[in-house]
Amino acid sequence: MLDNRDNQISFTLSFNSQFCLSVDLRLPASGVTAIYGPSGCGKTSFLRVVAGLEPCPDATIIVGNQVWQQGTCVLATHKRSLAYIFQENALLEHLNAEQNLQYAIKRTNKKLKPNVYQEVISLLGIQSILSQPVESLSGGERQRVAIARALLVEPKLLLMDEPFSALDLQRKHEILAYLLKVKRRFSTPIIFVSHSIEEVSLLADYLVVMEQGTVAKQGATSELLAKHELSRYQDEEIGGTLQGFVSDILPEWKLNKIQLAAGAVYLPFQNSSSIDQPGYRLEINDAVRVRILAKDISVSLSYAEDNSILNKLAAQVIEIKLEEESASAYIQVQLLSDSENGNQQGAQLMAKITRYSLHKLSLKKGDRVWVQIKSAALLS
Repeated sequence: MLDNRDNQISFTLSFNSQFCLSVDLRLPASGVTAIYGPSGCGKTSFLRVVAGLEPCPDATIIVGNQVWQQGTCVLATHKRSLAYIFQENALLEHLNAEQNLQYAIKRTNKKLKPNVYQEVISLLGIQSILSQPVESLSGGERQRVAIARALLVEPKLLLMDEPFSALDLQRKHEILAYLLKVKRRFSTPIIFVSHSIEEVSLLADYLVVMEQGTVAKQGATSELLAKHELSRYQDEEIGGTLQGFVSDILPEWKLNKIQLAAGAVYLPFQNSSSIDQPGYRLEINDAVRVRILAKDISVSLSYAEDNSILNKLAAQVIEIKLEEESASAYIQVQLLSDSENGNQQGAQLMAKITRYSLHKLSLKKGDRVWVQIKSAALLS
């Protein structure tokens, strides 16, 4: 997929454990890659093989220009330049937060670059909890310490196995916001396992969909999530993700103005932007992703002024998914938003409307419409 080995991570895995895992991947060696799929499809087994925690005699694993495994050449786990964040974060309970960090640094036998320690703890907002014992930390605090520990060993690859599974919704959104800041600041490639489309859409640049131990689909996250063929994986989470930036902040209305290629939208402060604490509040020009679920979009043939919906984007119908034998009252309409910049393509969105609405509006492919956005998820 990528010609320059320094810009790719290569995996060829084939083994039989409780099931057959057969994976052949060339992944970008930057940004965030999500491994997505239902329980039991091989996501965690894949990570464990990459880390050297699961024996796989036939594997070939090459990270940049370093061979971790090829034929009989197998690099031990402790010699692989990686960090692994488990679901349960695996902090040492008898140490406090700072001692966990120092222990990890000591084990690397490397001299930490100047200022990296302070930058990492500041970025993850853990300065105030460094002296606290692990047992006194909340789930979100534990996970932030675990991420800091992983970054401080300066790995060539960071692996994360469902890092949000033990967190409630508010804590999950907080950790997602911190990870987006980590992603922007550090060049360390991240591979994370998830079964949540929301997590994938807000964090991942590249997406690998697994089924029964094999790769079913892969590609840019925004492209895959906008396609109909992925809808069966998404269920109620089907939707689209748009890139944008904060163009204005309206504290009196508790709204962020987000500039998208298709136009401006106003979204309410959420946990990551309403807490008056470093690392949370959004700033002007911050890059953001906006996740819009299909169920939160309505379609109108004309621009409506007399309703409460703030966010309206011009778009074109590019596909209507109709299934003759479907028992559902709903259908999916794929849309391409207009772009305010003529040199830039609009974003693909999905609307979930009733069949009766389709009939009343007489919608067909190619029609010009207005997309009305009732709700959206926003992360910095």
